[in-house]
Amino acid sequence: MVANQIEITCDIAESNNRRKVIAKLGTLKHVDRFDVDQQFARSKWREAVISKFSLDEKAHEFLDAEVQRVAAAVESDGKPWVPIMKRLSEVEAAAPDYLWDGRIVLKTLSCIDGDGGVGKGLSMMDIAARGSRGDCMPPGNVPDGTFDPWGTLFITSEDSAEFVLKPRALAAGADVSRIITMASVEIPEEDRRAIELLQDVELIERLVAKNDIRLIVIDPYSEFIDAHLNMNSDPDNRKVLGPLAEMAQRTNSATVLVRHLNKKEGQSAQYRGVGSTAPLNASRAAYLVAPDPEDHSQRVMACCKFNIGPKPPSLRFTIVPTGTSPSSPARVHWEGECDMTAGELMKTSSKATGGKLERAKEIIKEILNDGPRGSNEVLGACDEEEISERTYHTARKSLGVTSERISIGKGGTGQWLLSLPSTNGEAF
Repeated sequence: MVANQIEITCDIAESNNRRKVIAKLGTLKHVDRFDVDQQFARSKWREAVISKFSLDEKAHEFLDAEVQRVAAAVESDGKPWVPIMKRLSEVEAAAPDYLWDGRIVLKTLSCIDGDGGVGKGLSMMDIAARGSRGDCMPPGNVPDGTFDPWGTLFITSEDSAEFVLKPRALAAGADVSRIITMASVEIPEEDRRAIELLQDVELIERLVAKNDIRLIVIDPYSEFIDAHLNMNSDPDNRKVLGPLAEMAQRTNSATVLVRHLNKKEGQSAQYRGVGSTAPLNASRAAYLVAPDPEDHSQRVMACCKFNIGPKPPSLRFTIVPTGTSPSSPARVHWEGECDMTAGELMKTSSKATGGKLERAKEIIKEILNDGPRGSNEVLGACDEEEISERTYHTARKSLGVTSERISIGKGGTGQWLLSLPSTNGEAF
């Protein structure tokens, strides 16, 4: 007989802390009543079960742990936890459904990593625009309008709709009625706060289901992790990622987590996303966006993880201005496939930094190239690299960074938004 095949159940403890415990193995059954919290009582029970079921003495350890686990589960909610299992013989095999053929899979999470200003957000807006029109995805050549159109939800900062997303969507030719942005939640006429993914996942799911959303872009992912969670903690990230993945399953949508790069040069491309590695581990696909080392006027989107099938080829694209003004929105033009890998992009994009002041300037530009950001986010990024607040302010002044205070909520509390004057809030 094998001990781990024994099924143990028990009742809620009585006033004297004794409880009915039933052990079953095939057609055999042993019923007893004792205090599970008492070691001596458990020992007598184990001896009786081992004798009745003709078990080896090694079964003591399993039986002792299992009866305590079952008793604790019963006390937690009156019912024991049981495993949810499926035999593969009962599972019907199915091919994955794609939002973007061979690249982004429906019902899953994906990551897109890259420095600020390389085109992560613009490339996602192009995909959203194509979806809104029912057009094919790059580098396909199916006639436009072949597919049923669908909507996209951008979860991004408060200011982005007016200064960034709407101009980008128009430049990409999107049906803007199918593009939705969300940055905060409110109790009407009472309070308002920024989205927190774990706390608000049910609200997000209702919005997705109601508006035929197939693509959810969270940009940047780190900005919307709940305030009490640590962005650098794997367990804290998993608390957020699990519900997001389940939502994607239920709504038949694809969720893309946009992340900046960390400063740990020399690491594999898979591990360059800022914060914990949990988002990468939870994603079915992950991509790196970086300048083409052979032609910096072009960008490359390279796959660094794809566990549904073979990695798709890398794609080149250019960022095309739509006007002559520095604040004119830009759009993406896809150039086709290329052989550049994510690892090669990482090796060639590494560069030396010139002191704390120059590093502070780089960090500020990397963040603000994606549009206006909160001053705390920018200062925090500098602080992570041990750049003093004085150096941070010197770098801001040198770059001509502008600031504007916006109010959030009925009480008028708010934050300072920083912008690069040359882009007027527009980001590539």
